[in-house]
Amino acid sequence: MLFNVLDALVTQRINQSVYDEFMQILAEPYLLSILAEEAVETEDEEIIEKIINNSLFKVQIEKKGIDLQPIRDSFSGILSNIKDKVPERDLIKVYGKTGFQLSSNQAIDDFVQANKEQIEDILKEDNYLELVELVLKLFDLHEIEEVKSNKLEQIGLPLVECTNVIKSWIEGTDIEQLQVEWQGIGGNTDHLNILISDGLYYRYTWAFTAFINILCHNFNISWEDLPENIRNLPSYVKFGLNNPTACLARSLGIKNRDISLLLSSESNNLSGRDFIKWVANLSSEDLDGYPINRYDKQNILETALRLNPNRYAETPSSFNFNVRGIPYSEERIQTSLSVKVGDTLSYQRDIENPYDPFAIRVFHEGRELGFVPREYSKLVSTEIDINNTRYEIIIRRAESIRNYQNVEVNMYTQK
Repeated sequence: MLFNVLDALVTQRINQSVYDEFMQILAEPYLLSILAEEAVETEDEEIIEKIINNSLFKVQIEKKGIDLQPIRDSFSGILSNIKDKVPERDLIKVYGKTGFQLSSNQAIDDFVQANKEQIEDILKEDNYLELVELVLKLFDLHEIEEVKSNKLEQIGLPLVECTNVIKSWIEGTDIEQLQVEWQGIGGNTDHLNILISDGLYYRYTWAFTAFINILCHNFNISWEDLPENIRNLPSYVKFGLNNPTACLARSLGIKNRDISLLLSSESNNLSGRDFIKWVANLSSEDLDGYPINRYDKQNILETALRLNPNRYAETPSSFNFNVRGIPYSEERIQTSLSVKVGDTLSYQRDIENPYDPFAIRVFHEGRELGFVPREYSKLVSTEIDINNTRYEIIIRRAESIRNYQNVEVNMYTQK
């Protein structure tokens, strides 16, 4: 993009003023992030040459025989302007995280300071919906370039009039009801789609993240120390859910908001890595008991197969797990009742499994007991198929649960 802008200036397709405007838009956020990383004593010229010498645009520009000096001059002017307007290095680091232009960062900063008392009350109460309303008022001031687009301009409504619809979106209201609410404020339903896709899912999520980063600086708190809902607000805005685990499900690739809420509930509201691990081990049999259609089932299984919550530098030689899938067949239930601690189990790759190409079946005395959990089968199946690695499986614990035994084993490589 920098090459295209310089080329347009040299070929007189744009004038110097337009060139300067484009350079500020393209280079200022990048230079802010570079300044945040560089040592205080690093000279501007050194920073500029480091950027240029490691860039693709230098190759493009030199290949076309264009003078690089206008780029150097632009970078120099922008760096100087940043240092003049933001002498505080800690603030440069904050601004450098947002990906926003300097003017947008300063507009957010000024707004936070002007509304500090209200924001303080919001933080005390974890009143994320009130924060949404407040930030939308900031957007309506038209001082944040990054939340503007030609598509969003088509909507023709100030965001303050859309506040209730946006709150409903965040609270997980279904699309049909949102459309009714949208028509109630005189909105075209096609414009609601634009608001969600270009605004909430992209630009406004980005802006809420920037706002909260600058808020943290002003209140001298870390992101991790924010109240839960405020901390998760960008995800709420993006995914239209006010449940952190459901938002995580959406970020993993679950397409349906209702299904994401269902998974959150079925996992007993696990969070973070524990939830990822739980999703990664969902099987077709698990999902048969859920009130979902076959498309959502396939989406969940595809998501589960992509996940690998345990990342190892190399495949572990020994690991413990609970055998999966025991309660889903009468044969496995009966097999589980016959095992005892210290018994040896056998295993077999299940290459033809339509739901999991990494599947490994586990047997006790020739009778099927269940499966190796996917978090390990994805690793072990490669060792079995390619490296002909052999494993031993020993029962560590067998615990009675309803009509079967939950079986915990140790699986380790043969010496």
